[in-house]
Amino acid sequence: MELINPIWLWGLTGLLIPIGIHLLSRREGKIIKIGSIRHLEETSSKQFKSIRLNELVLLLLRCLTITILVLFLSGFHFQALEKSGKWLLVESGLERDDELSVLIDSLRRNGFEIKRLTWGFPELTDSLYDTKKINYWNLLAKLKRKPLTQAVVLSYNYADGFAGRRVSLPENAQWVSKNPAPIEFGLNAIRISDDSLRYRAGYSNANKTSFSTFRSKIKDARDFFKFSKADSIAIERPKTISIQIVNQPAFSHDSKMIAAAIHAIDHESPDKFEVEILSQQKFSFEKKSDWVIWLCNETPRPTGVNCIYYRKESSNNLFEKSGFSTWTLTQRLNEQVALQQNLAVRLGLILTSENKYHEIACQKDKRVLGDELVWDKNSVKPEQIRSTINPTSSEKYLMMLLFLFLLLERWLSFKRKQ
Repeated sequence: MELINPIWLWGLTGLLIPIGIHLLSRREGKIIKIGSIRHLEETSSKQFKSIRLNELVLLLLRCLTITILVLFLSGFHFQALEKSGKWLLVESGLERDDELSVLIDSLRRNGFEIKRLTWGFPELTDSLYDTKKINYWNLLAKLKRKPLTQAVVLSYNYADGFAGRRVSLPENAQWVSKNPAPIEFGLNAIRISDDSLRYRAGYSNANKTSFSTFRSKIKDARDFFKFSKADSIAIERPKTISIQIVNQPAFSHDSKMIAAAIHAIDHESPDKFEVEILSQQKFSFEKKSDWVIWLCNETPRPTGVNCIYYRKESSNNLFEKSGFSTWTLTQRLNEQVALQQNLAVRLGLILTSENKYHEIACQKDKRVLGDELVWDKNSVKPEQIRSTINPTSSEKYLMMLLFLFLLLERWLSFKRKQ
């Protein structure tokens, strides 16, 4: 049971009014002197008891009416028994944090159920959970629908976990964030000769993520490079990537822009690129290549092979993925488009394995956002807060009782002329 505006409980002092009226109205009847009482009938004592009983019922109805009105004004509501849960939600990894373990044990002793902050809110002891990063706003929207009186969330506040539509933090939820420990990790290792390799390392903390490239000597033909005591990465060998650029005469300048971008990629990437530019008439499906870049107005294009083909679309992205192994070039190319859209970088992510490394880097990213940037507390309205803590609304029941008692009081008062 809770009261939103308990100050209105002072209204219960109004109960003194009907009680005072009831006590003051009990006056002795007026005495009339008569000569003889033999013509008067004796009144039954039961009738007097009935009168006194009706007066008490009337007093009770008036007191109940005032009490219900005061409870209505004070915002009285009660929590249903099935809606009295308390949850502690812990993001994966924080359950092993020494500073937070004391808080977790304390809340467990106070009746909190310990859940994992991930899709479905499984038990913290459940080992079958998704290791991917989570979307905090989506999970909070799910949490709002749970019948909870209180929820405490322990989170890292990873920056890429806040995506989509911002939601406000409900009144019954407390969000505790902790910065993750900084990490260094190996991204990839490429063998450039029999005794040396080039590897890329990343560093990430709560404020930034950066990458550096190093060269290292290697003495044997091992397949893994031990980046640290707990981190080793597979040693890859440079690949040769064959590319056919098929163009019509109207796309000759576009093909030159593509070839220049591939040349820039070849200069920075350990992979080797073999580029062939040919007309649509000279293209043969029998000659296999790793990639075909189709710069023609005709819709037909090679199938069953990695392909980038031109199709004009209203898109802000220069390249759009249109299938498992196909991409769409959405704009005609010139020097301005190549610079604005960063053609070499975008094309390199498609032609090489950089997308795979990009996913690894996203998983290792430890950048966070502060609470003041992600929670819009000012937008929460009182009625939203009340719905968030899931009370069982009592307003309609109080109104029904108030109306019923008021009708009974008026009817009985009219009958008894009180």
